[in-house]
Amino acid sequence: MQQAFAPGSTAELRCELSMRLRSLQNTRGSTDSVTIPIGICLVLASEHGGNTVASELIQRFHLLNLESGDAIDFYYLGWRVETDGKGDQHLQFSLPDYVAAKQLLQSTGVRGFSGNADLILVDASVAPDKPVELKLESAIQIDLTRLIAAEGAVLTLGSFFDMLMESARNSPPTSTTVHSLSDRLGMEMGKTAILNVVWKKIGGLIGAERLSQLATRGVGRRLVLD
Repeated sequence: MQQAFAPGSTAELRCELSMRLRSLQNTRGSTDSVTIPIGICLVLASEHGGNTVASELIQRFHLLNLESGDAIDFYYLGWRVETDGKGDQHLQFSLPDYVAAKQLLQSTGVRGFSGNADLILVDASVAPDKPVELKLESAIQIDLTRLIAAEGAVLTLGSFFDMLMESARNSPPTSTTVHSLSDRLGMEMGKTAILNVVWKKIGGLIGAERLSQLATRGVGRRLVLD
């Protein structure tokens, strides 16, 4: 199943997430609310000033699609997958869609974008007869360039995403959050706990004080994608 998406606009993000979450509801045979962790990637193309970390994150799109499995879905806002005459797929950047997505997030109070490679880890949820919501009030925002370059951090972009996906797969069940379905294993896991696990693990690698300078918890108000 696809795990990395390039929905382009925020309207397409809403459609992708709605289909994804309602598919999980149907698979569970349940009408309960469903919550999954997602990574929102705001990545600037090199022709518009994006740096080397941004370029690497773009190149990792297809790898993330293959490796993330049942752990986390990644959404590259402002990008679309296009197929050329030979049938090969390529990512195509849309500056207006990128700016619109950034402005939508800013309207909820999200600040501190690097303008290169930003990652927001957030729980996406849907309840019966309700629109999709992004729980930005408990999300994690990371400037990937600063994180990789942090003094004393033993991290590459690849090792960070490996750590992130391992943390997601090993996140323990919790009775205090909505449970979602693991696609591959068919097990119920408490996905909200992933954000806490990731936060602690990164903090262990580079230090809690240093982490507070590089990433932010609770980045904005809840966003309803209606």
